[in-house]
Order: sequence, then structure tokens, then C-alpha cells
Amino acid sequence: MKKGPQQKIFSKAKMPSSPHSPIPSSMPNMRSRSLSPLIGSETPPFHSGGQQCEQVEIANENNMLLDYQDHKGADSHAGVRYITEALVKKLTKQDNLALIKSLNLSLSKDGGKKFKYIENLEKCIKLEVLNLSYNLIGKIEKLDKLLKLRELNLSYNKISKIEGIENMCNLQKLNLAGNEIEHIPLWLGKKLKSLRVLNLKGNKISSLQDISKLKPLQDLISLNLVENPIVTLPHYHQFTIFHLRSLESLEGQPVTTQDRQEAFDRFSLEEVERLERDLEKKMIETEELKKNQTRFLEEIKNQDKLNKSLKEEAMLQKQSCEELKSDLNTKNELLKQKTIELTRACQKQYELEQELAFYKIDAKFEPLNYYSSEYAEVDKAPDESPYIGKSRYKRNMFATESYIIDNAQVVQIKKMEPDEQLRNDHVNLIGHAPLDLQLEDKGKKIIAAQTRLSELHDEIEKAEQQILRATEEFKQLEEAIQLKKISEAGKDLLYKQLSGRLQLVNQLRLEALDLELQMEKQKQEIAEKQKEIKDLQIAIGRLDSKDPKHSHMKAQKRGKEQQLDIMNKQYKQLESRLDEILSRIAKETEEIKDLEEQLTEDSSK
Repeated sequence: MKKGPQQKIFSKAKMPSSPHSPIPSSMPNMRSRSLSPLIGSETPPFHSGGQQCEQVEIANENNMLLDYQDHKGADSHAGVRYITEALVKKLTKQDNLALIKSLNLSLSKDGGKKFKYIENLEKCIKLEVLNLSYNLIGKIEKLDKLLKLRELNLSYNKISKIEGIENMCNLQKLNLAGNEIEHIPLWLGKKLKSLRVLNLKGNKISSLQDISKLKPLQDLISLNLVENPIVTLPHYHQFTIFHLRSLESLEGQPVTTQDRQEAFDRFSLEEVERLERDLEKKMIETEELKKNQTRFLEEIKNQDKLNKSLKEEAMLQKQSCEELKSDLNTKNELLKQKTIELTRACQKQYELEQELAFYKIDAKFEPLNYYSSEYAEVDKAPDESPYIGKSRYKRNMFATESYIIDNAQVVQIKKMEPDEQLRNDHVNLIGHAPLDLQLEDKGKKIIAAQTRLSELHDEIEKAEQQILRATEEFKQLEEAIQLKKISEAGKDLLYKQLSGRLQLVNQLRLEALDLELQMEKQKQEIAEKQKEIKDLQIAIGRLDSKDPKHSHMKAQKRGKEQQLDIMNKQYKQLESRLDEILSRIAKETEEIKDLEEQLTEDSSK
């Protein structure tokens, strides 16, 4: 069962190490056979006891890299080959793709053609070992169905991003050496829980933050990051050992107890200090939040008091409005009663005037004789108008000569004697005396009715004036209530805007404080970095240019200068952000002052 790994190790050891040595024509075939276990054979079990073999493999990988670079120019013009099901069946000598457990597609045989795309492997559901090294693959794709894969070798391709293997929960060994990877994704430590060996040699990883992303890998025992920019960073070795506690091998070297102790001593204090700084920051934030809470509670209390007072004023206004409405109703009732009395008085006056006219007419016809209706038909009398009074039954029979009945009394015309004339005058005076008294009484009644009518007219005018005044007062009250409602709504809106502005200013102030702290920290780090560069410059000046440490220290100096440039850029960004926040705070404070002035003007009104 261990024949495959041993054959792999010994074949790598036999490969020439010089990039200028001649390569026989059968070398690609020999390499394709030696880079992976036997095709179609059972996959060797993975165990931690194979750590020594992995170290030998890492030590011999430099020779393979040189050999790969020697063939790189020739392979770029050789063409592209595609992975097909027929090719897989031919290489594995297995017709059923679901039974294949190991597949080696490293450095294809015919004409030096290489694979550029990963495809047609979805049916190999039981595949456990896959070798696609030394090809032209630019993207990891179409491997989501290979859930049983335990070993994946994609070294020396053109991969720039780790992707497409998120579902490989059984993956234990991942080789991505000799690619163009710049960052380790965050999901790698969370999803590839079974990963034990990770080889990222010869890539472009440059940040210690990528190391911290591997913390969740509790079973990771081997890590290789040689020939990455990250290895030039100070304390890289100790940082990696401190954060990856399960590591047994780092860059082909075993991790000793002394290394773990040094890493713990170096970074535990920094971790404690960082936690203390975070704690102080959180305490300051909690105090600020408590202050804001008390201030907001006071504002809420004041707002509640203001709302209560406004509600009381609204209730008083409502009560006064109801009282005015009741007064208006009572005045309307009085006006109705007065109008009824006025109409009655007018009707009475009309009746009195009509009765007076009838009495005057009756008085004119009183000396005439009375004729019953059996002798004269009044309705058929020509050239006369009927009357309602007593004159209905009296009419002038001598108005026309033609209208004289046959049995009428003959009037004798003769000269009156003096005594008879006096007697007739006395009779007439006696007959006219009660009529004059009645006329005087009727005249007095008419005068009283007219005076009463004028009084009623005056009262009606007064009542109308009172109604007009009441309606005007009612309209003014309604307008005042409407204006009060509008002003209260405007005040509420201003209060809301003011509270929002205050919250925003507080947030901006907290952000400005945070930025100032970050700038101070960045300034200290820049000073420390400048000091380190000066120390390196002094050390470089003391060393001989031929000394191997000279070039190494120069590389360190370049790396630190790059880091210094990055830190300076970050500091400038923080400074510009702080200026923007301060200008925004100034603008918001001016707007807050304007809102406060508006509120004070409204309250004064």
C-alpha cells in the first residue's frame, strides 16, 4: 500500500537538479508516472507518521521547480490538451468512472501538451487522489462533485485564487505550490476542517493576516510558505507557530517546544496588551453610551412635560370652543324666538290696520238704512266691491238710479223744519261719539304696536350684531387653533431634526476620536519602522558587500521600506478621513445652531 509514495519520493530524488542539464525525451512520461501513486491503485492512507517523507518531498521540490522552469518556454508553444472521459478511462484502464480512486494528469504524455481547464471529472465520485500539477490551469473549477477527495495537487499552474473546493470536507492534503496566489480566503479555515498538509510554496502571499485565517484548522500539522514575500516579514516564524498551535512542521522543519515557547513569550504579551487596549476602548464607549442614555432620558422627560402642557392647553382650547359653541346656539335660539315674536307683531299690526280700515268704512256707512239680503243681492251688485266688515250688509242703494227694487220705500222730499233739524243733529252727534272713542283706542293700540315693533327691530339688530361678533370670534378661535396645531407640528419636526443632528454629531465625534487613536498608533508604528530601517542601514554599512548577510539585510530593508510606504499611505488616508469628519461636524453644528434659533423664535412667539 505504501509503494506509491515511496516511488514518488525516490523518483524525485533521481531527477537532475541542474536547470541546464539535458533532458531525455522520455522524461515527461517518467515524471507523470513518478508524481502520483499508481493509476487505478488503492489510495494510501494518510497518517501523521509520514511527516519525514513530506520533508524529503519538500526538500526535493526545488529540483522539480528548476526542471519545470527549464521546460516552461518549450511547453508554452506545445498547445493545449483537454480532459475527456475517454482519456481518463484510457489512463486508468477503468471503464466505470465511478470506481476510479486515483488519477494522475500531471505533464501529459503526447507532444508535451498541457491541460488548461479542469473538466469532465464529475462522474469520478469516488476519486480520492487527484494530481494536476505542471499544467496551465488558471482556475479551480468543476470539482464540487468530488466530495471524497483526500489529496489534491495543483502545483505549478497559473492559479491566482483559491476557489471551487469549498465543499471538500474530507480533503487532507492540498498542494498549490508554484502558482500566483496572493491571499488565503477566509472560508478555507472554516470549511476544510480535515486539512492536515498545506503547501503554498512559491506564491505571492505577503500578509500575516492570511496566517490568522488558518486558525480554525485544528488538524493542520504541516505548512510550507517558502518563496513567498511573507517569509521576509519580522517574527513571521513565531507568529505562525503562535497562531497555528497544531503545527508539527513549518517549511520542512519540525516545530520544537522551544520554538513554541519563544512564540508564546513573544506574542502573548502583545495579545494581552491589545486586549487591554480594546477593553479600555470598550469602557470609554460604554461611558459615552451611558452619558448619551442619561441625556436622552432627560430630553424624553422634558418632551413628556412639554407634551402634557400642550395637551392641557389643547383641552382648555377645546372647552372654550365648546362654550362658545353653546353660547352661539343659545343666541341662535334667542334670535329664532325674536324673529317669531316679530312676525307675530307684524301679523297683529296688519290685522289691526285692516280692522281700523274696516271700522272707518263702517263709520262712513253707519247713517245709512239697513237692508236685509232678501231685498238686495250683494253679490250681483254692479260697480261695487265687497267688504269683510259690517259694510258687507250695507250698501248705497242710491249709487245708481237704475238699480231700484219695486217694493222700495218711497222717499218723500220736503223742507225740514228747524226743530227737526236740531233733533237730527243731536242724534248724529250721539251716534258719532262712540266711534271717535273707538278710533282713538285703535290709534293708541296702533301706536303701541308700532313702538313695540320698533323695539323688536332694535333687539333684532342687536342680536344680529352679537351673532356676527360671535361668529367672528369663533372663526378667530378656529384659526388660532389651526395655527397652534401647525406650529406644534413644526416644533415636533424641528425637535426630531435636532435630535437626529445631535446623534449624527456624536457618532462623528466618536469616529473622529477613533481615527485619532488609529493615527497615533500608526504614527508610533511608522516611527518604529523608520528606526528599524535606520538600524538596518547602519548594519548594512558595517557589513561587507560580499557577505551573504548583506543581501539578506538589504532585502529586509526593502521589505520594511515597502511597509513604511504602505503605512504612510494609510496615515494619509486616515488624515483625509479625519478632515472630512471634522468639516462635516462643523457643518452639522451650524445646522444645529440654526435649528435651535428657530426653536427659540417659535417659543418666543
